[in-house]
Amino acid sequence: MIVSLWRVFFTFKGIIFVCALSHSADVLTSYPCPKICGCYQGNLEEETISVVCHLDALKPGLNFSVGNTRVSSILYLMCSSDGPYSEVSENMFISLTSFIGLRIENCKIPLMSERFLFGLESLEHLEIKSAGTLKMSDSLFYQVPKVTHITITSSHVTKMPDLCQSSNLEYLNLTYNDIPSIDLSGLDCENDTILSELSTVILDKNSISNISKRNFRSTPYITDLRIADGSLVAIEDNAFSSLKRLVYLDITNNYLTKISPSMFRENPDMKVLGLGRNRVSNVHYDTFGTLRYLIVLTLDDLGLDDLVWGSLYSLRALKDLQLQNNRITTLNQEVLFNLNYLQNLDLGSNSISHLIPGQQIFQNLNELRFLHLNRNNLQKISNGTFMGLKNIVSLDLSGNKIQQIETTALEDLNSITKLDFSQNFLAVIPNINTCQKLRWVDISSNHLQKLTSASFEGLSNLEHLNLSSNYITTIWKNIYLPKLKTLDLSFNQIKIIHADSFGGLKHLSEIYLHHNLLMTISKEFLVLSSLKIVDLSFNVLMELHIGIFPDHVENIDLSYNRIGNISEYAIRNHQYLRRLSLKGNKLTTLSKNALSIPRNLSKPTMAYLADNPLIVIVI
Repeated sequence: MIVSLWRVFFTFKGIIFVCALSHSADVLTSYPCPKICGCYQGNLEEETISVVCHLDALKPGLNFSVGNTRVSSILYLMCSSDGPYSEVSENMFISLTSFIGLRIENCKIPLMSERFLFGLESLEHLEIKSAGTLKMSDSLFYQVPKVTHITITSSHVTKMPDLCQSSNLEYLNLTYNDIPSIDLSGLDCENDTILSELSTVILDKNSISNISKRNFRSTPYITDLRIADGSLVAIEDNAFSSLKRLVYLDITNNYLTKISPSMFRENPDMKVLGLGRNRVSNVHYDTFGTLRYLIVLTLDDLGLDDLVWGSLYSLRALKDLQLQNNRITTLNQEVLFNLNYLQNLDLGSNSISHLIPGQQIFQNLNELRFLHLNRNNLQKISNGTFMGLKNIVSLDLSGNKIQQIETTALEDLNSITKLDFSQNFLAVIPNINTCQKLRWVDISSNHLQKLTSASFEGLSNLEHLNLSSNYITTIWKNIYLPKLKTLDLSFNQIKIIHADSFGGLKHLSEIYLHHNLLMTISKEFLVLSSLKIVDLSFNVLMELHIGIFPDHVENIDLSYNRIGNISEYAIRNHQYLRRLSLKGNKLTTLSKNALSIPRNLSKPTMAYLADNPLIVIVI
């Protein structure tokens, strides 16, 4: 069988070698193939050939010229990750004139000389990954004038070869290296040389500390620039002024302390801007004034206060705004009214304490789909607070101090599918009955004590319900949630499960009741015709009777109870059971018929009996 191998280059931004060969379509090629390699053709109609070589390391004697296929081909050299250092020769790729792609992975190459790529005159795509500590001759790329995509990652590169003669270069990715300056990325050209085709430059995870205007004098047509997760401490005011076509800029997670008000003034086509996770504590109101087409803006984890709202007023095209992990205390109604195309608003981990319903803060956000207000200081949600959010699908209010959600506070959320109220102080279930499209609800870690069947009436689409870590003592009767798949009631104080509690849960496949106070169970679970997983660990069960669990259950956890007796045939005819845990109980004997499970050699059942008293198994 042929393992999955890359076949063609996918040339979308940031991705080059991603298309895997399909087992059914791969065919061995009739072209000559080097002895140490496998040669494959995508299919009979497509002439692209993949030459795949698995090696311990590259050696001077290797010669791949026999693999000259005379049709478009790609060469993959895959060294062992723990193999020795590679030694390369100048004629390794001689005569491979038909090869348009070369990928080298895990080959620890100390030096690539100026003739390392000699013979690859048609090369368009080059990818080098995990090459140890790689050094390259300054004229390395003079041998491959047609190259359009270069990716060299995770190779401790400190200086790139000259790229100023690579006039066809479109894409350069140097992620995860040790480049200390953009000047050393190979793009510092003289004599007014312009790399007119270069549109994407990725320098994430390097050691670049400063950006100046002169860094881009040879690359004015860049549309996608990424220098994230690095060591940036300063950017000149006009550093990006020559990049008139810049659309995507990511400088997140650096050490910047200042963003100049004029920094983006010459980039009117910008659509995505990442500034988050720096050390900027304020943003001037005019910083984004010219970015009329901006769609995504990340300002997370900067220490910004309420003054940030003034800088957002003109961003009418914005769809994704991330302001989490700041010091914001209030929402600005006027600004939010302007952002009527917004689809995602993240205000999590701030200091917001009030959402004043009379202000109708969200009334114009008709397109908003995701609202994150988690980890703030909210105490109450009033009626009318979410008026206008008719298309919202996810609301996160977790990690606040909410004690009350008024009766009609959520009635405007007609499209909502996910609600998160976890880690609050709610003593009663909020009125969510009008949210009939709900599929996922989390009210864990609150102060709930009592539940009734009416609490979830009308939620016929609900699939996942988490009520763990509350103070619930009884599982209520006649729950009707026909599509519910998972129910988590763990870490409560449940002592009783009514016999008719689960009759309306025909699709329930997982139920978690661990860390409660259950002393007995009888036939409550038999009606759960889809049940696969039941967790009753860490209760106070003393006996296990016959006919408790449905035959199709796959995983039963009864560990760390007080079970001292298991009735004969308590577990029988459970042909799908794969895991049964009885660890940490009071078992001293186990009769031969207690666990009478049909034998299935291909899928055996694992039973765990550790941490019991000395067990005698009666045969």
